[in-house]
Amino acid sequence: MNFEAVGNIQNIMTRMNQIQTRIDNIGTKELPNFESVFQNALQARMSTTAMRPNFLPTSLSMLNYPGMMGTSGTGWISELARSNPTQIVEYKDFKMQAQTAERYANLEELIAARFPGRKVEITSTMEGRHSDPNHPAGKALDFVVEGLTQSESRELEVLCSQAGLKPYNEYINDSTYKTGDHMHVDLIEA
Repeated sequence: MNFEAVGNIQNIMTRMNQIQTRIDNIGTKELPNFESVFQNALQARMSTTAMRPNFLPTSLSMLNYPGMMGTSGTGWISELARSNPTQIVEYKDFKMQAQTAERYANLEELIAARFPGRKVEITSTMEGRHSDPNHPAGKALDFVVEGLTQSESRELEVLCSQAGLKPYNEYINDSTYKTGDHMHVDLIEA
């Protein structure tokens, strides 16, 4: 076992927990506990006799949490969605299950490729009044794409399905509590 690497990992965990404490002190308590996420990854990636060669880069990449260590990536979502898919996380200031956040992050990439330069914004997740029980459970969200036409909204439905989300197109269809044109998506559970 490479004890220097383990020492470096422990230093990183200490720093991440200091950051977590700062975040907790400003009132955001739903964020993942870095030590527990890291410990789960550590157990999954260590053999009984030695670390795998790619352990450190892989483990550090999972700590790619927005705002932490100067990053803005979403690697933490995928790691958390694999280890605890139903955990409520905050993504782009909205609460949802980790697996929902992961699929939505994938959808954002598909949208950026198909509709470059357009702003994509979540409008609702767990809060508010919804006829769909998946919203309060963190398994659904509503979002808008800047300048989207009704014709383009049909293309967006296909992208939602590709990302593992079931769309309901409220650019075209109405719903009980519709407040404006948007796309509603539900998590498709395997």
